[in-house]
Amino acid sequence: MDINNKRILATSVLILLVCGVYLFVLEKDIKEMREQNRQILNSLGELNSKVNTLEQNTKTKMREEIEAYIKEQEEKEQLAKDKLDAEIAERLLADQKARQEQKDSSADIPLVAYDAGDKIYGSPKAEMSIYVFSDLDCPYCARMNHQVKQLIDSSKGNVNLVYRHFPLQLHGEQAVIKGMMAECANKHFGNEKFWLAIDDLYDGMGYEDFKKKYNLTDQQLKDCLKDKSLQNILISQAREGEELDVVSTPTFFILDRSSNQKAMVTDVQHAGQLKEVIGKLVLQRPARQITEQENK
Repeated sequence: MDINNKRILATSVLILLVCGVYLFVLEKDIKEMREQNRQILNSLGELNSKVNTLEQNTKTKMREEIEAYIKEQEEKEQLAKDKLDAEIAERLLADQKARQEQKDSSADIPLVAYDAGDKIYGSPKAEMSIYVFSDLDCPYCARMNHQVKQLIDSSKGNVNLVYRHFPLQLHGEQAVIKGMMAECANKHFGNEKFWLAIDDLYDGMGYEDFKKKYNLTDQQLKDCLKDKSLQNILISQAREGEELDVVSTPTFFILDRSSNQKAMVTDVQHAGQLKEVIGKLVLQRPARQITEQENK
C-alpha cells in the first residue's frame, strides 16, 4: 500500500471516528432534549392539575361560604321565631299552671251565653250547642272534628258547634302557634274562614301554605303571632277549660239552651256518642218542650 492510500485510509478512519463521536454526542443531546421535554410536559401537567385543584378549591370554598351564610341567616330567623314562639307559649303555659294551682276542683262553672268572640259552626239559633275544648296539634281532635261537623250538618239547624282553644302542655309551642294562626284567619276574614283554617291546621297545613291560601303577608301573620288580644283569647279559653275540669282533648260540653241542662263528655270514640247525649238531654226537658221538639 503506497503512502497516498495510507493517507486516504487514515483520513477515512478519522472521519468515521469524528462522525461516530458526533453521532454519540447528537444521540446524547437528543436523549437530554427528550428528557427535558418529558419534564416540561410533566411540569405542565402538574401545573394544570394544581390550577384545576385551586379552581375547584376556590369554587368549593365559595360554595361553602355561601351555604354557611345562608345557614347563618336561616338560624337567625329561626332563633327569632323560636324566641317569639317561646314567649307566647311561656305566657300561656305559665297562666295555665297558675290557674291549675288556684283552681277549686269542686267548682261547677256554667258555660255562658254566646259572646261576640265565639266561633260558631252551624246556626247560632240552634237549641243545642256542642262546646269542644280542643288542641290543634292533637291528631285525635282532628278525626273528631270532621265527624262532629258532619253531625252538625245533618242536624237541620238544631245543633251547632262552638270552638274553645285548649292547647295541651305536652304539645308545647306548636299547639299555641296553630291556635294563633286560626285566630289570625278569623281576625282578617271572619268566622267562616276560622272554621276552614281549623280544618287545614288539623290536616297539617304549614306556615307558608297557610299564608298563601289565606292571602296573608308574612308581616300580617307575624303580627298575629305577636298580637296580645289573640293571645288572650287562647289564655282565657284555656282558663275556662281548667275551671270546667278539662284535662284532655277533645273534651265536649253539650248545652241544651232551651232547658239550661248541660253534660260533659270525654273519651269520645265517635260522634254517635254525642248524639246519644243530646237525646238524653232532650228527654230531660219538661214534657211540653219535648212535644214541641217532636213537632218540629
